[in-house]
Amino acid sequence: MGRALAIVATLLAAPVHAAGQCIANPLTAVPRKIDIRTRSILEALVDFGQTNSVCFGIELMDDRLATTEADWHEAAPLRDLLESALSHVEGYRVRERGHVVSISPARTGAATWLDVKIPEFATTRRANVQELNNLLFMDLRLVENPHLGGFAGDSLWGDPQDQIGPLDEHDQSMRNLLDLIVESSRGGLWITVRPYNRSRALSNQPFWLMLEYSEPLATNLGRIRGTLREIQSAFGSAQR
Repeated sequence: MGRALAIVATLLAAPVHAAGQCIANPLTAVPRKIDIRTRSILEALVDFGQTNSVCFGIELMDDRLATTEADWHEAAPLRDLLESALSHVEGYRVRERGHVVSISPARTGAATWLDVKIPEFATTRRANVQELNNLLFMDLRLVENPHLGGFAGDSLWGDPQDQIGPLDEHDQSMRNLLDLIVESSRGGLWITVRPYNRSRALSNQPFWLMLEYSEPLATNLGRIRGTLREIQSAFGSAQR
């Protein structure tokens, strides 16, 4: 409860403005130099995205993006790089949603928590990325369980200078709001780290990770590497 109150209080402070820095037409982005060889496609996306200001929204259906190696050494449009990488990981599609590159399951099925609409997502002042991310999770929990009385749990605090807002969004899906936070920031990406069964009570932690490109690349690579085991455990080969 104390953390929640701290977040709400911070949202009322007047911060510094930072314009969005996700490039337009990201799938046609061609890096001047590329030398990425990693144990997972997810690491390659973090590296490429931060180095080239390409923002991503990544929805996992299994652990293969976490366990399939990527070897990118020839400069080419991002669309070509992704087609090559995903040729070993069938079942995903790539598209642009505004300035965000979406990587998601190709086949459609039952709605997920990403399709849940938030009645109101609003702040009267600007706030940093992780504060908004935490606020969004609170709003999701309240939609799923309006009788919740408080919130607890640890969260990333992020870059205090990467400020967004004010915001006044209504009846937007979680997916759209995550994209909005990312493309309004100094650049970044969000990625689901475990599935969510709506028949169960919500946990105290979001089902996604949000990385900010204003943080050092080494920090973000460390965070995604630290998440790979969680992804493997949560999704695993059983869902392939």
